Amino acid sequence: MTLKSYHQGESVLIVGAPMINEYGQLKSQAIVEIASRATEAFFVANSLKLDDMVSCYGVTWMQLSTIVEMHASLHPWERVHTMMWNACRVGRVFRWDFQAVREDEQPAMTGAQFFALVDVKTRRICRDEAILDAVTGTEGCRTVTASSRPPEPMSSYENAGTRSIFPSWIDENGHVNNIRYADMCYDALPEAERRNIGSVRRLEIYYQKELRMGDKVVLKRCCCDNQLDIIGLTDEMQEPVVRMKMFTSFDQK
Repeated sequence: MTLKSYHQGESVLIVGAPMINEYGQLKSQAIVEIASRATEAFFVANSLKLDDMVSCYGVTWMQLSTIVEMHASLHPWERVHTMMWNACRVGRVFRWDFQAVREDEQPAMTGAQFFALVDVKTRRICRDEAILDAVTGTEGCRTVTASSRPPEPMSSYENAGTRSIFPSWIDENGHVNNIRYADMCYDALPEAERRNIGSVRRLEIYYQKELRMGDKVVLKRCCCDNQLDIIGLTDEMQEPVVRMKMFTSFDQK
């Protein structure tokens, strides 16, 4: 098999006012948005975006997780340069790593995102090796320790409210956009944690179930030691929907 040599997806974005909270701190969903912008640029540069995948293979991308480590603060109206590249594929899971650099050329964040391919009609994981091989690239460097699967839940959580799904959250795939999952988790944080969100050094978010109009999400949180842990569950069946963990140090213990 001849592996594809991918182009390094690059983009420039500005840290806009909606990405900063009332305490002047970069919101957790803004971190996810920057990572998503890097993905979009990578997809466009390598003909991997939604309509390309559907027309060529009848599949689309399903994101499994985003892992980011913060190395420097980002401020309102600052320009951020992102770069993404192929890291590896293990089984049916693709990993792409990225870096975001500030205007002064200091690294702001590094991270990895994990994806799988799903059939657009059945929404089942693609098992066609010919398709998987067709979009598998040569292996590149990895920036952080990361996984597509969430860690075990913590021992106890407190209720943090229930969220309904809004029409504005639905994207071209017909379900809730990944950034909106991060919105829900941020809204579940107590004020003290939102005030100090700038102290977060590592963020992990795991997408466990697609959400659509009519769904409701029960949010629960656990704030202890050096970490914040938010889980989202379906309101009726209590199925896992999303998990977001934030650490105030690089030591994830």
